[in-house]
Amino acid sequence: MTYYNLEKVLNEFMKDPWMGEPKKYTSYVPTKAVVDLKDDKLELALSVIGHDPKNVEVNLTEDKINIRATKDRENKDVANQFVFDIDETLNLSKEYDGLTAKAEIKNGVITIVIEKREAQKPKKLSIKF
Repeated sequence: MTYYNLEKVLNEFMKDPWMGEPKKYTSYVPTKAVVDLKDDKLELALSVIGHDPKNVEVNLTEDKINIRATKDRENKDVANQFVFDIDETLNLSKEYDGLTAKAEIKNGVITIVIEKREAQKPKKLSIKF
């Protein structure tokens, strides 16, 4: 299991290729994401604590996953002041197929499982003896 500082990773991806400066973004960036690479899939976990699961949206294409969560503006709780909108787009390498992804929210963490493309999955070879 690998732990990444997502803010640092996003700053690297968001650099302007011509100027080298990070683009400015205004939405909340979670400080940690957990990525677990397995033989046949990738598991990604991201904090959505404080968000109503009905307000969390995941959109996918073959090579990108977009996670959006909107803050409940009608909630006047003090704790709701620490909840921010999330709008994250993650690029997938060509070995993973975003269209096979499955998502689940449990205890304020969204877990997304993405399968490898069939051609990229390891095959077990039977040995005759």
